[in-house]
Amino acid sequence: MAQIDASYAETDLLEKEFIEKKTENMNLVNESEMEGIKFLQNFGECTRESESVNANINQIQYIIAMLQNELSQADCDEDNIDAVF
Repeated sequence: MAQIDASYAETDLLEKEFIEKKTENMNLVNESEMEGIKFLQNFGECTRESESVNANINQIQYIIAMLQNELSQADCDEDNIDAVF
């Protein structure tokens, strides 16, 4: 009878340890999922910022090209005026 009681006590102890470990693992999984969600949100934000910066860079490059074209046309016009006079 004492062996049966000892077995039940050991089983109860193992069951409590199992439940504690399972709860701990579930908490770790939840924390990992939250970290994953935070990472994805931060990654999305950085991606949007990068896309915005790239769009601004492209616009600046376009404006520079337009200004260079205007300068080239002005130089050409100046050369033509000099050639006429």
